[in-house]
Amino acid sequence: MRSLLRMGSAALLLAALLVPWQTLDAQDRQGNWIIYPRIGLIAWDDAAAIQDPLLSGGNCDFPEVGMECSSSLNNVQAGISVGYYLTPSVGVGLAVDISRPITNGAYFPAVEFEVAGEQSLTFVNQRLTIADAVAQVEWAPSVGALKPFLNGGVGIYAVWPEAKKEDKAAVTGFQSFTDLMFQVGVGLDWSIGETTGFRIELSDQIYTGWDRDELYPIFTSSELPDHSTQLFPDLLEDPPEDSSTLNNFRLMIGFTFMPGM
Repeated sequence: MRSLLRMGSAALLLAALLVPWQTLDAQDRQGNWIIYPRIGLIAWDDAAAIQDPLLSGGNCDFPEVGMECSSSLNNVQAGISVGYYLTPSVGVGLAVDISRPITNGAYFPAVEFEVAGEQSLTFVNQRLTIADAVAQVEWAPSVGALKPFLNGGVGIYAVWPEAKKEDKAAVTGFQSFTDLMFQVGVGLDWSIGETTGFRIELSDQIYTGWDRDELYPIFTSSELPDHSTQLFPDLLEDPPEDSSTLNNFRLMIGFTFMPGM
């Protein structure tokens, strides 16, 4: 997470220093709609129980038990926002973002599966779809064609699991869940034409009501009629402390354009 903050701060500073914004004209955004598709990296909170191979030093790499990170795509998030400027520097809008991470089995007990007389020990991971929708307010004073901005908002996030199979043993997916979230961000937006621009943004997606135990998709042995699944909680060190509030920092880049002009 700290690495993403350093990356984001360096990117914002570099953009401010290198972009020739003094030679470009400011856009007249008052009374106009702004569309902003974007893509970037998100650093999941250590308490989230989500694999974070790119930004947390491989929090899911444990070769001693045959476990490794699944994909750096766990850190990718994409979305779009649509806003309307009430004044030259104040806008309101709605933002929607989606990510597809994988849960981190190292946060949960390992499982011994017995299928057709064969036993295997594994840590169970599961693909998630996480979407959030946030109503935002933004303040972006113009400095020539450059618009440094602050924004914030409130909304909801939703988590959907994908049930799958591990080592030929059925894994039950948990139920989807939603809860309240907040967002605060800072960034730079600069014009590259009368209706188009480029934007870079560093923000904190704050999830509330998070319960990582809901991410564990295995029935305990007492819930199985044949007691064929056993839990092994002590193979790895204890995971980071649980928390119901997550601070997921992200760095996003994208283009802005004003339709209808």
